[in-house]
Amino acid sequence: MKKILSGMIYRFFRSMEAWIFIALLLASSFISAYADLHNPNYEISENVQKRFESLDVSADDAFKMYSEALPKETYDVLQSNDCEVDNEIEALNLIMGSFNVYPILLIVLFIPLFFGRMFSDGTVKNLISGGHSKCSIYFSSLIFVLILDVVMLFVSAGSFAIACLIYHWHPPIYLPVIFLMFLISLLITILISSASLAVLFASMKRTASFVVGFILFVLMIAIRVSIPMGILQVTQRIDAEGEGVKKLRQVRDEEPNALEEHFSLSECNIYFSYKGDEFSFYENSSLATPVKNAFLVVIYSDPVLIFHIDTGFTISPYMMYRDGLMTINIICDIFWITLTSFCGIIVFRRKEIRC
Repeated sequence: MKKILSGMIYRFFRSMEAWIFIALLLASSFISAYADLHNPNYEISENVQKRFESLDVSADDAFKMYSEALPKETYDVLQSNDCEVDNEIEALNLIMGSFNVYPILLIVLFIPLFFGRMFSDGTVKNLISGGHSKCSIYFSSLIFVLILDVVMLFVSAGSFAIACLIYHWHPPIYLPVIFLMFLISLLITILISSASLAVLFASMKRTASFVVGFILFVLMIAIRVSIPMGILQVTQRIDAEGEGVKKLRQVRDEEPNALEEHFSLSECNIYFSYKGDEFSFYENSSLATPVKNAFLVVIYSDPVLIFHIDTGFTISPYMMYRDGLMTINIICDIFWITLTSFCGIIVFRRKEIRC
């Protein structure tokens, strides 16, 4: 397998599409980073040198605001500059969700061209006739694509980091959350790459690989969880005059810094707690339990869960990390990557390739 992988790397740097691929990657990464810092929706292009660090609060405090209780002094500082800090965190969240957009587009184009040529010019036949198994060929290709995915994501993230240095923006970096968000972006890229590769090896057709990769890319951008989540929200009536709403109003008036917000995985909605006392203004779903569970499975099986879940609720990145949404997303992506790779190798092994 090492020889096959070495051959692919050698072939990569000798091919014209590889250098076009590299040029497009660098160009798209820097253009994307520039566009992100000048996107009016993020509201960070103006007064960009105003940092949350000047408020004498930590990134930990900024990310936990509203999700966990904070000392009153810290909460008051963050609340008085609420728009500034919230915009920085929201912008960072949205930008990290777009790190993999151009890399995915590039890899979806690259896989049919590069690996498709291995079938058309007889390279795969030669490898098999040389004694290499189909499994070693497939997994060498998968490892090569994985390497490309990692390099592309780091180039994209590095371009954004350079742009931040140029424009003197030091966003609030809270490592457990930021690291997991980056990991999920990488896993999404690997998933689409592995699916595109699996279709190519299973069908040996470039067009099929490109179509599947492009469809998955569109689904990544589309809000796939919005329909089942919308149905759940409709069936979870808000009791506007209930005790939960009254309690929420009282705490927000008297001691808002002690109010904590949580996400319920079993009900897929928001609830609150105040000094150990939990309450919510949502009623339980009126759907039958099996139906509700089916909707939850669809929602939590979304490979882009943490970037789609915000369409139904306003959920902070820290809450997604603390309450398990990021963990579910990671497990889900690993499952889909394993499944697509397994299906690809099974079908490829059954394909007859005459040597």
